[in-house]
Amino acid sequence: MKGCTTQEDFQSAIEHGYAINDLHPNQTQETTNQFLDTTSKNITKVEGRYAAGSKSLEKTVTEQIGKKYAYNPFGDKSLLEDQANIGNFIHDINQEFTLIMLKEIEGKSTQASIEGLKKMELPLISEGLKKIETQYGRSLGPQALVNSFTGIRDLLLEVYSQQRVINQITKTSGVPVIKTEQVIIDPKRNIGGTVDFLAILSDNTAIIRDYKTKITKFTNRDVDGFILDFEKTVTKTDKEKYKLQTGEYGRILRQIYGIKSIRKVEVIPISVNVDTQSKTKYKTKIDSIFFPRQDKLLEKILPFSTTTGFKSLDDFIRKIDERIEKTEKAIRENPKDRDQLLDKLRKLETSKKEILINHNMNDLLDYIKSLSSKVNEAEANDMELAELQELISELKTLSGIAESTYDYRKYLTEHVNKIGDKTGKETADEIANKIGQIITETDDKIKLLEQVLYQSKIVALIEAKTGFKITDDYGNFIPFSQEGYFGNWFYQLSQFENPIFQSLRKILDDVNYKVRQEQDKVVEEITNTENKVYTWLRNSGKTHSDLVKIMVNPETDNFWSKYSKEFGQLLAQVQPEDYHQYYEVGEHYEDWYKNKLQQQTDKFNLDPNLSQKEKEDGLTRWKENNDLTISNNKPLYPQAWYNAKKYNRLKVKDRPESYNKNYQYILSIPELKAYYEMFEKYNQYFRQTLGVDYSKLPNNFLPNIRKTASERLSEFGALHGSKSAVTDFFKDFSVREDDKSYDNSFDERKSIPIFFLNRFRNADESLNVGEKSYQFGRSLALFAKMALNHQHLEMVQSEILALQSFLSDKAEQVVQARGKNLTDKLGNSLSEKLNKTDIPKVFDSFVDMYLYGVNVKPELFDKSGRAEKMLLKAKEYFTLKALGLNIIAATGSFLSAKTQSIIEGNKGIIYTRNQYLQTLKQSYSEREKFLAINAFFDPMSHRLNNPRLVGEKKYGERFYSDPTMRGWVNKYVNSRLLMNAFSIGDQYIEEVILGSMAKNYYVDDSGNLRKIKDNQPHTGRTIWELFSYSKEAGAKLNLSEEQIQNVYENFRRAVQAGQSRIKGTIPEEDKAYWQSQLMGNLVMHFKSWVPGIMFERFGKVKYDPRIDSIYMGKYVALGQEFKNPDKLAAKEYFRQIVFPKVGQFAKHLLLFGKVGKLNNKAAKQLAFEQWLDMNPHYKNKVTFEEFDDIQQKQLRSMMQELRIILLFATLILMLGFDWDDDGDKDYKQYLLTRKLMSVLYKTKQEMSFVYNPVDFANLIKNPIPTIGLVSDVWKTIANTGDEILDVLFGEERLIGGTENDKQPIFYNSIKFVPGLGGFSRFLDFWNTDVQYENNQN
Repeated sequence: MKGCTTQEDFQSAIEHGYAINDLHPNQTQETTNQFLDTTSKNITKVEGRYAAGSKSLEKTVTEQIGKKYAYNPFGDKSLLEDQANIGNFIHDINQEFTLIMLKEIEGKSTQASIEGLKKMELPLISEGLKKIETQYGRSLGPQALVNSFTGIRDLLLEVYSQQRVINQITKTSGVPVIKTEQVIIDPKRNIGGTVDFLAILSDNTAIIRDYKTKITKFTNRDVDGFILDFEKTVTKTDKEKYKLQTGEYGRILRQIYGIKSIRKVEVIPISVNVDTQSKTKYKTKIDSIFFPRQDKLLEKILPFSTTTGFKSLDDFIRKIDERIEKTEKAIRENPKDRDQLLDKLRKLETSKKEILINHNMNDLLDYIKSLSSKVNEAEANDMELAELQELISELKTLSGIAESTYDYRKYLTEHVNKIGDKTGKETADEIANKIGQIITETDDKIKLLEQVLYQSKIVALIEAKTGFKITDDYGNFIPFSQEGYFGNWFYQLSQFENPIFQSLRKILDDVNYKVRQEQDKVVEEITNTENKVYTWLRNSGKTHSDLVKIMVNPETDNFWSKYSKEFGQLLAQVQPEDYHQYYEVGEHYEDWYKNKLQQQTDKFNLDPNLSQKEKEDGLTRWKENNDLTISNNKPLYPQAWYNAKKYNRLKVKDRPESYNKNYQYILSIPELKAYYEMFEKYNQYFRQTLGVDYSKLPNNFLPNIRKTASERLSEFGALHGSKSAVTDFFKDFSVREDDKSYDNSFDERKSIPIFFLNRFRNADESLNVGEKSYQFGRSLALFAKMALNHQHLEMVQSEILALQSFLSDKAEQVVQARGKNLTDKLGNSLSEKLNKTDIPKVFDSFVDMYLYGVNVKPELFDKSGRAEKMLLKAKEYFTLKALGLNIIAATGSFLSAKTQSIIEGNKGIIYTRNQYLQTLKQSYSEREKFLAINAFFDPMSHRLNNPRLVGEKKYGERFYSDPTMRGWVNKYVNSRLLMNAFSIGDQYIEEVILGSMAKNYYVDDSGNLRKIKDNQPHTGRTIWELFSYSKEAGAKLNLSEEQIQNVYENFRRAVQAGQSRIKGTIPEEDKAYWQSQLMGNLVMHFKSWVPGIMFERFGKVKYDPRIDSIYMGKYVALGQEFKNPDKLAAKEYFRQIVFPKVGQFAKHLLLFGKVGKLNNKAAKQLAFEQWLDMNPHYKNKVTFEEFDDIQQKQLRSMMQELRIILLFATLILMLGFDWDDDGDKDYKQYLLTRKLMSVLYKTKQEMSFVYNPVDFANLIKNPIPTIGLVSDVWKTIANTGDEILDVLFGEERLIGGTENDKQPIFYNSIKFVPGLGGFSRFLDFWNTDVQYENNQN
């Protein structure tokens, strides 16, 4: 054994955070035992800290968990101390019993130990008890003594029985090593703890137990001492704490001591019945004690982690665990279904318990049978999507019991002689027969449910969302078209032809529309209310910092609570029988109770298996838990009041005399009162919609949104603010609280996330007060957007998951080769299941991004997300560093987009030249309407993501500062200012495109959005004509309520498609698969616009429902002209088609289209027919005339684009001449001409990279730009070192000097400040930049 062996070794390990043990993969039980013994020998607990000599660890496991679940017990201090004394007393008894039993079986085999334990009697160990009773001055009554003895003995028997199974399977004769009060430490994390009971089995796996003594109040136990309400004895918070505590023990044992795996982790709750003899003391005699097997309710704490030793059965139990967790979550989120879900939870937990403890499958088989028996076709058709999916999922999980129990049944047959009155083989056969009967029926029911789900529900859903019928006349699913490898990676969600993807986009559009409508109302109220507050501040001579002092409690970082701290402590001590004096019934309780009572009455009355008395008793039990009737000024059912408070059905009675003084001041100012009440109102509403506890989201809650860098500068001053901002910048490279959902970790998110509830904490888990943003309105607006998004996504989650399931299980696609559909010998198209392709993975990524908020799936290293967060943060910083105030790049980007928007108008597909020119004019002559229509549709979601909280003079006016922030520094000192050079031009192009398209799209009589085509009546029905705006009436589309949402969504989608084709923009709500991949994000850095431009050139022929038109890339359109319909030989093909066409194109290019149309109709007719054969569903939707028209328009636009590129090349050539023959190009002499050359070069490069291989090579020469940060750091270090040497030894020194580094000091380092590099380059601040610029151009 290596590692720490002496106290000095342990001291050094604690001081430096070293490993204390030398672990290896095949470590044995003996080695692990030696590691633990060495720790026990050298580590002691001194004043609450684990220490080796003078060096101690900073934390204990209990202390760390306690900080996360802060709890201040109320009650008499002496009584609390007496409770702790009783806990220690019982704890020592358990340890004493364990040690004496182990001594009796010491040296015996596992089988002999089992037999010895079973025969062991109480008198044998009575002597050991007396020492402890004397020490504590307490005694155990006869029943308590017997139960303590049998409880510990049964727990030991479980360990030895588990070891016996291992011995039988591995054919060995191992014995467990059992330790009590085992100290374990982790110097790397500076933490230590003590495990109450640890068993190390012969295969180096472990069983961990933690004893939890609970004194049960007499009001919560029956006449026999059994507890009445488990949740009063062991609360939900208790369970969460226990799980974290034992989980941390398991981690330390695995990582530090080399335990192979944790076989079982369980908390043993021990109910102690002892009454008080006074207000400060308990009686010294303990009447009764109960362990889990002695009081059935105590068994409700299932093992947190356990294995049976049979892998397939363990996997199955983990699946049951997942069902349990899912059901617990559903109980929290769906209180209306609580009773039904609780019943389900109880059955699942009981089934799991019986498998784990008694190896009994009967409860689970009965549960599966009851589920299956409820299913018939009529009921299935009436089920909601979510209910149908949940039932299928549960039945599929549970139907795996046959395969999962095979190894266990084989073990029973081969190794177990007797189970009760049956042999092991008889028991195994009985289990197999039961499983066989149930699974046959269950499989049939699953098929029935899937038929209803897929053939009825999914078909109807897709048709409703897209108008596409996915089944033929015989009910068979129609195979979908292939998207291709390039399409799978780079198509935006709306570009997929697959109707399942289109349905997802439509569902998300519906969600976005509803969120947007509700968010606008919230923002309007915040703006109006907050403006009044800031008016009051100005009139009162106060500032924003004064507002923070008035509103925020510096201890909690929330607004001041309504009531005083003393009143809060009083409420915490109130017992359920007195709740009615301090609480009143919530506003929705009466309706809830009335409906639930009727449901329960019907449930009991309609159950034919219940007697009349059982029905009455059942209803009475339900009332005891839910009826809040007051009788004789006392609750008739105190338990019901306890439950009502737990589930937020009560509210505190208003007591003005108990208000705290800060709240009283807020009430005295009308503006502050309205502001506070607005937060209260929304916090109450969002608490209900999010389904979270009051403790997580109280009425005075201020969202946990972290301060921005500008806020730090504004609040802390330039020096301390800069230091805080830099510190926060580096911390943000790791996963922090605000990266995590409220109920999920960063890397395991598979539910709709709830953000901004996790408190900010320091490294020692203490509350980090002051880290929260005090831009109150902005925080509420961001929280509202998250909560509304969560609310509406929950409503459609079942639809999205149903589409996901259908895609993976049933959907098919046609098989293609070389762009053609393959057929069988009969001419029928061949198809394949989509689950054999990458399409389900692509769809799953969209679901992760839009439903679960997982933008990049963690896959590196430990899959914790830390590596991904660090790289993406580096990418974000590098973007600001490279593009911040980069005026040349921004101007080039603007000119390129502007040119493409002009070409698009000349092309005449999504808008015409005249519509484009008219819009340019209206952007000034009708500016109010021009701005308003863009703000109304907001296709790039600028307003949704940056709500105008400071008010705007004109609806839709542009903000060059941050419109969500208050204060000059906060508004202007941010990344928005750095990127304004790009955003100003981008937004202007976007506005003109939308205005132009608004004139080319109209709403037909049926309320559908259509593109204007020949001879179609549309007068007065274009989007531009239907839209109106005035300050009084606001912005609106003059359509019926039924039509507005559909037209709004479809026009936004059309505009987004247009933006993508013209300038490669990818909207946040229309991402591509590559954006969900880390490598895709890194490789496409600075190139995210390229796919849109490439599709405009290389996109295959397809009908694009977004723009209501067939479409093809420019190069594809060109290829149509070179088709060979007559199948000419190569020589004739070149002579008759290729050479004439090339000559025709050259003339067309150089003579500006004066030689007639470029049209080979025969070739295109063939191409059109081939396309229809591959896409038969478009036969009545697209005509050859449309196909021909689009192809010609794309050809003409390509010619125009080439001419413009030639023009830019000519200008660059002319500007680069040496006109005065002085040997130097003239443009290099002046700043203006150098910048002009740079802009022309940048613009030409962005436009010509699809034509010019050199420009394309320049675009991709740096495949992962973020790596450039490493190069920049190295250059900075080298430059700084060289300049220091210059100062010390001069620039003309023998080694290095001017020849080694020609760059001036600070040249590289200044570029690390975003914006400074770009601005200095624009002004040619450094001669090095001038030289580089001249060489590049």
